Amino acid sequence: MATPSGDEKLDLERVRAEEELKPFEEQLFNILHDLLQPGPIIEAADAAAEINDLFPLNEDDPEAPVDESDPAADPDAFLWSLWGLIIQVMRLVPPQHPDIGEPDPDGISEWINQNSFMARIVGQELLSWDTLIIWMLRDALEDDLPQEQIARDCYISVVSEWITHAGQTIYRQLSDKELSEQQKRVTRGGKLYHGKAGLCAERWEFWKQRVGEISTLVSAELQPIALDAAQRMSEIEELARIAEEMRG
Repeated sequence: MATPSGDEKLDLERVRAEEELKPFEEQLFNILHDLLQPGPIIEAADAAAEINDLFPLNEDDPEAPVDESDPAADPDAFLWSLWGLIIQVMRLVPPQHPDIGEPDPDGISEWINQNSFMARIVGQELLSWDTLIIWMLRDALEDDLPQEQIARDCYISVVSEWITHAGQTIYRQLSDKELSEQQKRVTRGGKLYHGKAGLCAERWEFWKQRVGEISTLVSAELQPIALDAAQRMSEIEELARIAEEMRG
């Protein structure tokens, strides 16, 4: 596949075509659309300011009653719409943006894109999503692999995005703290993992071992990615060990 140039425009119009956007959602979409295009269309700080200006509480009279029937005037509805649009848009943004990925009928590339976006949010510690981390990696690493090669490759691609962009943050969140019964149910292991629930060191070690095993079962194109993910996990452990020694 040819390497894309930085001048290629990202095609996000599918979001507009597939969703019935309300007027204020149309404004949000236009901001996100321009932000992600190559070239100096709009800077991130300016985009953030424009989104902030649209937020319902930024009115001249903050004491004015909110019309809950109007989504543009309700903060909760506004935030739901904003994050919904962000997720829909980021599903179309490849991890190596800019390049215009053709939509695949199984939605695999969109699933990888979405996981890459979520992993970057976690990696930057903008949100703490330990349950989401477990769910995503449990699906990929704690059950038998599907027979279809394309599905196996999808799983290892998802794992690679999480380890690449959020691996260090995940490792820092490992804990052996006691979990409530509800937490144990929500973060229980998959078919192949019989260790402790939650985000713990035992689970991390299982994931690392499993990534190495899967590297022999994915397509030749994905094998280096799988091996890199396993190596990255070992590097993260070593960096944490060195940091601990320096603190001691």
